[in-house]
Amino acid sequence: MASVKPLPVATPLLHDESINSWLIRVSLNQGCDLSTILFYHWSKYNLRHHDFDKGFNHINKQIHQDMAVLAHTDTKFFDNRSLIQFNEDIGLEYRPNISLTWVLPIPKFHSKTMVGHQYCAQCMQEDKSAYLRLKWRFSWIVYCEQHLISLQSSCSSCGLPYQPHLIKANHRFINRCPHCREKLSAEAVNQLLCTD
Repeated sequence: MASVKPLPVATPLLHDESINSWLIRVSLNQGCDLSTILFYHWSKYNLRHHDFDKGFNHINKQIHQDMAVLAHTDTKFFDNRSLIQFNEDIGLEYRPNISLTWVLPIPKFHSKTMVGHQYCAQCMQEDKSAYLRLKWRFSWIVYCEQHLISLQSSCSSCGLPYQPHLIKANHRFINRCPHCREKLSAEAVNQLLCTD
C-alpha cells in the first residue's frame, strides 16, 4: 500500500522517460527543487546519493509503489523502467557499488564531477513536453533516432555539462541549463547523420 497522497499537479510518467527525468519534472511542476520532493516523500532513504534511473527496488519496493501513486500509474511501469531491470533482462547480475554495464554515469548531488547528461536538442525544444529518455543513458546511443542528430551533453550557450538534477524551481522546465539558465539548443555545428 502506498504511503503518499497524489500531488496537486499531476505529472504522468511518459512512454520512454527515465525515472530521473520524471522526478525532476515532478518537482518543477510542484514549484520546488528535486531535493525537496525527495526529502518530503522519502527522507529516511537519503535518495540524493543514488542514481535514480537504477530504480529503487534494491532499496525498498515501497518507493516504486509511492511513485506510481504520484504518477497515477501502475508500479510495474517504474519496475520495468529501471537500469537494474534492464541489466537483469540481458543476463547481467546487479552488484551494489559497481557501475552498471553499458550505462553512462551521471553526477549525483554535491558531486564535483563535471559529467553531463546526454540529450537531443530537438527533443528538448518544447518546454512542456521536454523530458529525458532512458535510452540516452546507454553508451551505445550516440544520436537521436527521431531527429538523426548527435546527442549533446553540454550546454551550447555556456559550454558547461548539462546536469538536470541541479535545475532549480524557478527554471520551470527540464530543458534549461542549470548553470546559465538558457534553454538547451543545438550546437552551432551539428552533425546530421547520413541515413545511407
